[in-house]
Amino acid sequence: MMNENEETHAGEEHLCAGTDACAMHHGEDHMIKQEPSSASSEILPEQISQKKKVLVSLVLLVIIGFAGLSVYVYKHSALDKNVQMITQKIPFPAIVVGRSLITYKQYYEERDALTKYFASRQDAEKPEGDQFNKLVESTLMNKAVVKILASNYGQVLDQSKVEAFYQNIIKTSSSEELFKKQLQDMFGWSSEEFKRRIVEDVVLAEQVSDYIQGSEGIQQPKRDLIESAKKRIASGEDFMKVADEVHIQAEVTIKSDLGLMKVSDFPAVWSDQVKNVEKGNVTEIIDLAQGYAFFKVVDKKGKEADEQIHLYVVTIPKLSLQQVVTDYLKQVKVRTLIKIS
Repeated sequence: MMNENEETHAGEEHLCAGTDACAMHHGEDHMIKQEPSSASSEILPEQISQKKKVLVSLVLLVIIGFAGLSVYVYKHSALDKNVQMITQKIPFPAIVVGRSLITYKQYYEERDALTKYFASRQDAEKPEGDQFNKLVESTLMNKAVVKILASNYGQVLDQSKVEAFYQNIIKTSSSEELFKKQLQDMFGWSSEEFKRRIVEDVVLAEQVSDYIQGSEGIQQPKRDLIESAKKRIASGEDFMKVADEVHIQAEVTIKSDLGLMKVSDFPAVWSDQVKNVEKGNVTEIIDLAQGYAFFKVVDKKGKEADEQIHLYVVTIPKLSLQQVVTDYLKQVKVRTLIKIS
């Protein structure tokens, strides 16, 4: 028996349910398909064009707005409250060192740190006006160049040295809690902010300085200068004459004649080499941490613990980090965009 909602069409093996949208025509075997809706989902070319216009308009508005802010920022003093508010949100460059950008935000942080530093030191008088502004700018430029040099030399900030440096500072205080309180009271900084603003820059500078002083390539001109001086003396030129000339050239203020010195007072780094040289002879060039030197033993007096030696010296300081930074700043374009008035 068939249900009321089912029927079998003669000559066809097809079952239709009342809910099915199917039909059979005499002599035809096909289903009626639903026609596409008149409300097409396709986006018309006119709509695409309109969306592009809206997008272009928005981009233009952003560009015009940014240009307007730029004009305001660079025409007004950095101490203007609106400039400070704008540059805290948008990283406008304040100083350009080569391809390195120093932002207004970094400028404000450095200015704030130096202001608080001088306020915390009763023995240090804060520079005023242009002198203070130049100090802030030069400090920022030096830090920027140190970071550039670190990148060029493959030096990565050593966080273990940062922590060690911080712990050494803590040792000068009665406790870490007291030091943190002092930081908060004087600078408004947490210990982590202190590490970021101060300690990291100091440690990175030390790393770069150590690299520079230990680099044979960087120090080669200094090495060549002292080797030339030693050759001149070996060829018969007067030691003191050569020493004085080289010291003037290298801007060394130390006297070439060290006079009589107790052997027990000799620095360990060159003590053995000097003690073992006969009277009238010259030592080999000694590679010191801060420079190069060689000595002439003019005279010897006394023995053992009471022995004294009269010494002449030629010494050349190695290139320092500050000299390398200064040379770098002379070679690149530096632009100060910030306005202080």
